[in-house]
Amino acid sequence: MAVKCRDCHRIIKPGMEHDKRVECRRLEDDSEALYGAGLPDAIGKVPAGSALIWAKHAKCYWITARRIARGQDPATGSALATAALAEGEDD
Repeated sequence: MAVKCRDCHRIIKPGMEHDKRVECRRLEDDSEALYGAGLPDAIGKVPAGSALIWAKHAKCYWITARRIARGQDPATGSALATAALAEGEDD
């Protein structure tokens, strides 16, 4: 079954190497965990019985993570969106 990337909406092929994707999975105790490229837990360590919530290309995941760390909008990377939100909070 082919899964689409949550950010770019391109297909993540079933045979794609584990080091080129990031997955968020719901574990049996209803907690969520990230597995994949550049993260402490590799996709090969996913416990049995977990359900896939979303998947991303590793490149898409790390672009979003860097934007959030800089305080930018995760989708567009624009600092203008966060500035507009900050202005609205002063009212």
